[in-house]
This record gives sequence, structure tokens and C-alpha cells, in this order.
Amino acid sequence: MGREWFGLGLQRWQIQSNRFLRSFYSIIQDAKLFLLDLVFIKSKLSITLIVQIAKGENLFMAPFFVIIFLFAIWPPLGVLALIALIFWVCIREDDGPGEQNTNFSANEHWKSPFDEEDDFYPGLSSSKTRPVFRSYDDWDDCDCCAELPASQIHISENTFVPTYKPGIDAFREFVQNNRIKCLYHFTDKANLLSIFEHGSLLSWHELTERQLFHKAGGNEKSRELDTRRGLQNYVRLSFTNNHPMQYVCQNDGRIDELVLIEIAPEVIYWEETLFSNTNATANYAKVGPNLAHLQLVNFEVIKRGSWATEREKYSIQAEVMVKEQIPCKYFLNLDYLEMIARMG
Repeated sequence: MGREWFGLGLQRWQIQSNRFLRSFYSIIQDAKLFLLDLVFIKSKLSITLIVQIAKGENLFMAPFFVIIFLFAIWPPLGVLALIALIFWVCIREDDGPGEQNTNFSANEHWKSPFDEEDDFYPGLSSSKTRPVFRSYDDWDDCDCCAELPASQIHISENTFVPTYKPGIDAFREFVQNNRIKCLYHFTDKANLLSIFEHGSLLSWHELTERQLFHKAGGNEKSRELDTRRGLQNYVRLSFTNNHPMQYVCQNDGRIDELVLIEIAPEVIYWEETLFSNTNATANYAKVGPNLAHLQLVNFEVIKRGSWATEREKYSIQAEVMVKEQIPCKYFLNLDYLEMIARMG
């Protein structure tokens, strides 16, 4: 009797297994037909992307099309291709940035940080594609600095012409070796229209002198410390978009909607620019205009993007201080700022 029940149960299990396998095989076949139909027949978007890939554009999409095609032909092959892609990406990340090229001229040593993936200084994203800027003296040739239509934000022209530090090549080499592709200034979104109207990001002292509206991120104590150290007429920039003071200003209600302005590193080379290895108003801050002061910055902590101790928390507050103003043409995410300013 027991053997009969066992045999009957085994027979039922085999029937159910066969039904499941047939159903699974049918689903796989339907998926294959759907993917082939989606990618190669009905999807205009896919056809457009394939044409772009053939032209050398959007090449990052090519591996995904190959994986979908292989999966449609034989699913295990697609899975293997996906695993190989993930493994290849991991190997590339482990390899690091590779050898740095320090033989560069003034007109070809910078790219916008949006031109390539980079996890060192993550920045704000935008829906627009940004061009490559080889020289920030040539922004007038770029659409980003062309005269804006009436429907867009008006950005006033600025005639400011910077002078540069002696020994600029040593600064450029240091910046290149430490992969400083972007500097950051955080402010309230309410200040953007005023910044565009006057064509520059101004120091709080200059704003006060001109009696211009601005929503201040600093408090009275910080301004008193700035004045005591002679730093009131400097625009303060950081090396990180994860500055501890961002959260302090938001929690205190000094900033309602925080935006980050991304600044071209060329301001480092300006003659009157100062550097500090921590918050410049701290008693132990080392502040000065020379390369030696810039070299005191703890880029290991900044690269990590977070802090584990109070000492590291202060190290990540290292500053670049630009005298009086930074014209809008040195904003790397200018189109993004225009977009959110229009949104109100």
C-alpha cells in the first residue's frame, strides 16, 4: 500500500514538474520574441539609439543592446554577458585613474567634470549635455554664454579680467595630480536671480556695500570672525559637495532650498586667491596664497567624502577664497542653475 502511494506521489510530482518546465520554456520563448520585437522592429527609440551608436554617440548603450540580443537568442548567454560586463566594470574601477599627464598647456588642461564619469568629486546632474571647455577664457564662443532668449534667465556681462599667480605651472601640476576638477559654493536658491542679474557671485561684504538683496548663509558671528581676519571680501569655496556647514545652515533655517554652484578650478590660479587647510576662521587654520598653503589640504579625507573624527570633520572644511567676485562664466553647472532659477 505504501509503495503504491509513493509511486502515485512520484508520478504526480513528475507531471507537475513537466507542466512547470513547459510553462517556463513558453515564458522564455515569449520573452525572446518580445525582446527581438522591441529592440529591432517596433521601437523607434531603439532604432535611433542604434543609429547613434553607429555614429560613435551614446556608446555606453552598446553593451546593453548586445546583452539583450544575446538573451533573446539564448538566455544563459545573455546572463553570462551581463556577468562579464559587471566583472569588466569592477576591474576598471580597481585599476584607478592611471598615469597622470602633466604635459598640458593653458588651453587644453581642463574638461568639464560632466564629460566623464568621476567618483572623486561627485557633482550635480543636469538633463542637458555639456560641451568640453578647454579654456575658460573662450566661454564667449560657447552656447552656454551666448545671448539668452527673452524666455530664459538674463545673465549680465562681466568685464572682470583676472591676473594670475607667479609660478602658475606648479599650481596646475598640483591641481592635475590631485584631480581637482570642481570647486563648490553653496547658497540659497533665492539668491540665483541676483547672481545672474549682476553677472557674478559676490562676497558678502561686496553685497553689503552695493546694498544688494541676498539670503545669507553665514550668521553674525561668522561675519565678525571674517572681518577680524580680513576675509570679509572673499567668496568662499570648498573642495567637496558634502560640506558639514551645509547641514548646519539648513537646520538653522538660514538656507531654505540649498543649491550648489560648481566653479571652474581656474580660480585657484588667480593672484589674490587664498587657501586654507580648514575653516579659515579657525584659530589653527593655515591661510595664505602660496602653493605651500594649498598643499596643506588633506585631500585623502576630501576624496573619501566623509569624516570619522572631529579632526577629519575640520579637514574637510578646507577652503579656496576668491577675492570679491567670481563671474558666472566660471560656473560649470550654469545651465542647471538657470533651469532651477526659472522654476522659481
